[in-house]
Amino acid sequence: MKADFPKITFALLAFTVGVAGSLLIDSHLNQLIRELYKWTTGSGFVFYGKQTVAKTPMTYYLAFGLITMVLWSCFKTSKPSQYFEKACIFTSLFTISVLAFVFIDGRARLMSCESCTDGFISIYWNSINYSLITIVSLSIALLPLVKTLLRKKQAKIDAAFEADQVSLD
Repeated sequence: MKADFPKITFALLAFTVGVAGSLLIDSHLNQLIRELYKWTTGSGFVFYGKQTVAKTPMTYYLAFGLITMVLWSCFKTSKPSQYFEKACIFTSLFTISVLAFVFIDGRARLMSCESCTDGFISIYWNSINYSLITIVSLSIALLPLVKTLLRKKQAKIDAAFEADQVSLD
């Protein structure tokens, strides 16, 4: 039990850092997503209304915490020389998935818009589901790292199983 205490402590610390980080970058990430909607549609989106702070669902903050815990676990099992590579993979996949999501959703909204004037769509600031875009993109970016982590864990289990088989013979 004492051996698990540092692991649990660091996992909770990573979760807390993830939640705190999400609180800090929430509005900046939302603004970036709005700008990407404008950029990927050739300024086809016009946002209107009072720019208020939207109520972000609790799942958004919990997802950031869980993803930070998984990232910490992935980095913990890696060599320090692999940190930069894994961080680049995660960041690149996150960026690509946000761009793809915004591009596809923006184009679909423009094509289905019946009240558009000259190819422009006016939408309210909070009519975009920012948390969905962020959580899906973070999850997609995390997939290769989780796959590698699970592969390492399976290799350890297989090695332990083979050692037990050899000792039984």
